[in-house]
Amino acid sequence: MKMWKRLTASLVTGVILILSTCSWAMAVDIHKLSPNVPSAMQVVPYGSKPPKGDNGTHFLSQGAYYYSVVEVGAQVYTDRWLTGASQIEVSINGFKRVDGSALQVYDNVTVTVFDEDGKEIDSVWFDCYENPRGGVVTLDTPGSTAEFYVRFTVKHTDCKFSFNGSITKV
Repeated sequence: MKMWKRLTASLVTGVILILSTCSWAMAVDIHKLSPNVPSAMQVVPYGSKPPKGDNGTHFLSQGAYYYSVVEVGAQVYTDRWLTGASQIEVSINGFKRVDGSALQVYDNVTVTVFDEDGKEIDSVWFDCYENPRGGVVTLDTPGSTAEFYVRFTVKHTDCKFSFNGSITKV
């Protein structure tokens, strides 16, 4: 038991040391997005629906919006309004099937920008099969002072996917 405590303490110390060497690591707020629809008694998970007026705003002019999609089988949204950029870069990293099986030719993500009225502004398809290490897509927004949100859509299959990345001002 003491050995496990020492091992755990060593691992925690190592992670803290690694994170402290990254200047951004301590200030990063990673938004975990989930498409799961809750029951009436549950709290709505981030990303299951587009943001509403009271979801808060992330100012891209002040820094990147980091996200992590743990499991998605259809679509997921940013949990906050985004603003401060007329164009954005969306990185998609670590795209994989949750069940651990190999990626297939049809495994991809469509990234779409919507304005505050839900009107589609721009959309880009990213081929995760051809780019297994990830990549970046560039999209237009409704303008640098307008609020908008992003939707990530995967092809409707029997598979669930996970990925992460960031949204930054170009």
